[in-house]
Amino acid sequence: MRAPTADDLAGVPLLAGLDETTRAAVAAALEVEEHVPGHVVVSEGRAGYAFYLVADGKLAVTVDGREVRDLGPGDFFGEIAIIGDGGRRTATVTAVTPVIVWVLFGTRFRALQLEAPDVAAALESEMRYRLESG
Repeated sequence: MRAPTADDLAGVPLLAGLDETTRAAVAAALEVEEHVPGHVVVSEGRAGYAFYLVADGKLAVTVDGREVRDLGPGDFFGEIAIIGDGGRRTATVTAVTPVIVWVLFGTRFRALQLEAPDVAAALESEMRYRLESG
């Protein structure tokens, strides 16, 4: 599995508005995870410490056991763990097909805030906008 590049992130609606240098810095902070169908990536009610971008595959989002939507390439979840006060996951996200996600852990985001505050601010601004606009 290769790490994402700035060009890969240009295809992600959340990050498409960022310049190439900023996308490259974000790409360097991401880790890659693969999940098999049926694997629970995040669980409702559990503490959240990471933000996820869907690179490939399909995931189901459930709340109180009810499916509320599907996620696919370019979608994201877990932003409250990064821009909020941590807190608990508001939904369960489960792989429906083989899935590749790019993960930004909270500790890496905090380091990005120190090392490249403009990059972290741009990413946080985009996440807040997307969260508020639905």
